[in-house]
Amino acid sequence: MRTPPTVRILMLTNSYPTRHSPSGAAYITSRIDAFASLGDSGAPVDLTALALRPVQPWWLDVVRRVVRATPGAGLALADEERYGEVRVSWGVADVVRGRRGRRPEGAVRSAVQGVLAHPAVARARSGEEQPFDVVHAHGMYTMPAGEVARRVAAELGVPFVVSLHGSDVEVAARADPEAAAATLRQAAATTYVSDALRRTATGLGLPTATATVISNGVDLARFRPPADDSCVDPGRRPGTAGSPVRILFAGNLLPVKGADRLPALVGAIESLGGEADLTVAGDGPLRTSLTSRLPRARFTGRVPQDELARLMRSADVLVAPSRSEGWGCVVTEAYASGTPAVAFGVGGLPEALLGSDGLVPPPGSQESDDPDAEAAAIVRFARAVLDVAAAPPTADAMAAHVRPHGWADVARAELDVLRAAVGPA
Repeated sequence: MRTPPTVRILMLTNSYPTRHSPSGAAYITSRIDAFASLGDSGAPVDLTALALRPVQPWWLDVVRRVVRATPGAGLALADEERYGEVRVSWGVADVVRGRRGRRPEGAVRSAVQGVLAHPAVARARSGEEQPFDVVHAHGMYTMPAGEVARRVAAELGVPFVVSLHGSDVEVAARADPEAAAATLRQAAATTYVSDALRRTATGLGLPTATATVISNGVDLARFRPPADDSCVDPGRRPGTAGSPVRILFAGNLLPVKGADRLPALVGAIESLGGEADLTVAGDGPLRTSLTSRLPRARFTGRVPQDELARLMRSADVLVAPSRSEGWGCVVTEAYASGTPAVAFGVGGLPEALLGSDGLVPPPGSQESDDPDAEAAAIVRFARAVLDVAAAPPTADAMAAHVRPHGWADVARAELDVLRAAVGPA
């Protein structure tokens, strides 16, 4: 059988590990590693990943510090082994347009120029190295990597593919669907991390005729059940008197992730006669408020992936009380660690969950502000936490559920899409 020719991929992303959050963007870094493993195992693939780093005027950096946003230096690339860095200049007009949900045209032009001038791309354009076959962009956020990819691909004379992950559809495309649709109509293919996200895109008028659903993956070597019984006490009955439920929340401390719901959730569990032992792994604007309202909870801040895996293995239940979610990486990571999950049925979470026991109907639309509906939903969520902790899925069922979502399988599926975009040799 003839070996297919090597596909040279130029990946563009504005989600990457930063100095402020070195363990961030794991869903991109894991992809890069998975593609590298495919290449090491003989698959014909060669990937170059470029991070689109925003650079703003000094006085805007001062403003960011005043409002306690991540300073510009914190956005510098923290992983130069896997990524190259492209510095993208943001002017005042770009910042204003971005905050209004409009495309920051000056920043997009800066990103395109930076990508084309990057040494790896310049060498390919000059003929010093093999040319790229396809440009693969992750995200259509405020900085639309997909639009940058469209313009770069036009300069290189190759097709481009865009992968969408969640808030790039739910927030960015919702704010300016015409701009997003104009970009995606010219893509050779698009991928969505869940069918729910693809349906949302369809509702916004984004083209989905060439769309494929490829979930985010899970590192099955890192997230795995305990190797022994060190995390398992057969005498414990979580949720009963003297046996608190060990609950883990992992994610950014933002309303979209439902972090603000944690105090009410703990209170609802206690009102149902249970006891919650809560660990919060993550950081964000809500941390100060949450630490004052949850004095008995443990706040770890952002943690490396190995530490997150340990926390997963030590928990009885992972909770995802999100208001919006493209897929739900933490859910599959929990199952891979032998820990069940409970989540509101929003976005792609029903697709990530195993069965219906951990699936809780949300209070209503994302914009719902009915306090009675919210309180009732939190009580339902608390009851599901107690029920799942008392009768979790079997270890075999959880393992079988996540097995198709290993990063190697995700990378192969994406490589198939990229190869089809390139076409026959």
